[in-house]
Amino acid sequence: MKVEAIVGPLQQKVEGIITQFQTKLKSALPSGSHIKYRGSLVNGIKSFKGNKLSDLAELIDPGNYDCDAFIEIPNAEWAKILDLYKNDTQRLETLRTEGKSSLSRVSKWQPAKKVLVEEQKIKQLLKKIPGYRKNANGDADFYFYVQPASKTESQEQFGNDYPKYSLSQAGLPFTEDAKGEGHKGDLTLNKTGKTYRDQNYTKLKTKYKTVF
Repeated sequence: MKVEAIVGPLQQKVEGIITQFQTKLKSALPSGSHIKYRGSLVNGIKSFKGNKLSDLAELIDPGNYDCDAFIEIPNAEWAKILDLYKNDTQRLETLRTEGKSSLSRVSKWQPAKKVLVEEQKIKQLLKKIPGYRKNANGDADFYFYVQPASKTESQEQFGNDYPKYSLSQAGLPFTEDAKGEGHKGDLTLNKTGKTYRDQNYTKLKTKYKTVF
């Protein structure tokens, strides 16, 4: 089965729920904002957290998945958020370093409170979807993060490195692995920190999908 055949129905279910709140979210957010998501729900490959090279590329599991959702705002709006925390040195440094934030950490930002209300409503519907991941409290694993457009753009230029042919073995089209031809270097596993020297690798770029 092609990856598209797996992620397509999952995307439709998640997007179908989020778009139910499109009007209220748009009214709460500044002009030029967009709701997007990335991760395995977009490219079909689970996050890069394997213990060994053979574990790195694994297809999304329709029986256990979630959605990494983002509110992309204009860069000027992100600058306003930073200005709100100019007297909170630690918070300001974290925001600048990570380039994104959960809504609860930027409660001074006016749209945050209204969007959090809609986030809860979305969670209530998502947890009814068979296979959607839930936390220990039984709530759907779903949170909005806010980030500037520049963060999205920079992330889309990069991605994760995978051992050559591991992506096609997991189920992605062979053409994705062909992009790795000629790339050779060290691969460090995010989960263990172990480095494998002089490996042939493929780079899978980060992709965002726009809901609205």
